[in-house]
Amino acid sequence: MEISRAKKNRKWFFILAVLCTALGLLLIPTIILAIIVLLIALFMFMVWSGINRKIKDAEAKGLDFIDIESAPQNKNNEPEIETYNAPVSVRKRNNKHERKTFSINTINTISYKPILELCAEIENNNEDNYTPFNPSIPVEIIYCDEEGNVTNRKIDVIHIKSGYNDAYYIRAFCYLRNEERTFKVERIQKTTVDGNEVDFIQYIVDTYRNTNKYKETIQHIKTRDLLNSTGLIGTAAKILTYISRIDGVFTKKEKTAIAFFLKELDVEQSDIEVEDYVTGLADLEVSTTQYKKIVKSISISENLIEKAKEIAGKDPLRLGAFEILAKQSKVE
Repeated sequence: MEISRAKKNRKWFFILAVLCTALGLLLIPTIILAIIVLLIALFMFMVWSGINRKIKDAEAKGLDFIDIESAPQNKNNEPEIETYNAPVSVRKRNNKHERKTFSINTINTISYKPILELCAEIENNNEDNYTPFNPSIPVEIIYCDEEGNVTNRKIDVIHIKSGYNDAYYIRAFCYLRNEERTFKVERIQKTTVDGNEVDFIQYIVDTYRNTNKYKETIQHIKTRDLLNSTGLIGTAAKILTYISRIDGVFTKKEKTAIAFFLKELDVEQSDIEVEDYVTGLADLEVSTTQYKKIVKSISISENLIEKAKEIAGKDPLRLGAFEILAKQSKVE
């Protein structure tokens, strides 16, 4: 059934349901008739509700029919529904074998795998996969709104996130409206950049991966994982950070000194720089229990002892932490 016809049916079922309800209330003195009429009214309301739900679902999908069975059929009597980059016309033969054209505003079948992979990479674990883009990403799109109006728009994508029914939406500055607007990704029928057509999701993901923000985020994750590891750099970082933090003060100078020491330990010559270590050390937390466990479980080098002693200085609290390390070193 086409949406236009379904809307008419919805209207009439609603009117009949209301009339039956009113009639049933008037017939209350005649109990049996009242019950029958009210049951009919209830049935009308149920039919109206079902049609209303199907209309909303079809409109959300951009279709002109409310169910697959009533979709235009091809020569094999199968629903002639395909994915296009623009509204298209499909044909259906009626009982007299005459061709009739229907207009269907189809929506794109989009793969969100790239954005999900990006969220996993940058550890974006929020429920709606909210991913901001800084700077914003400029593209040109052909967009079909809920009413079927198609417009060409130049936009700067600010962020993307998932919403109701796992649909994705973008927030972007729209030059046509000269303000920020929200667009449903499924309704973007075509995306172009410098005159070349691109896949919208893949393009914004690839563009984001080339930004400094993405590179900084990935570097931060790599540094954090290394500092929290049980390897040589991870254990040295935890020991020196614990001694430095125990008095409640952890200066940038101390972080930098530890960072240079860790860089010297980096025998694999990774791409993690001193500045990355400084940033990562600021977020490194080590409890007393962890510290004691680490000290007991590793073979302590002379270089680490000397660096720890240097950091401890003459502060009583730091010296106390250093003594634990020194005793373990003597036991070995």
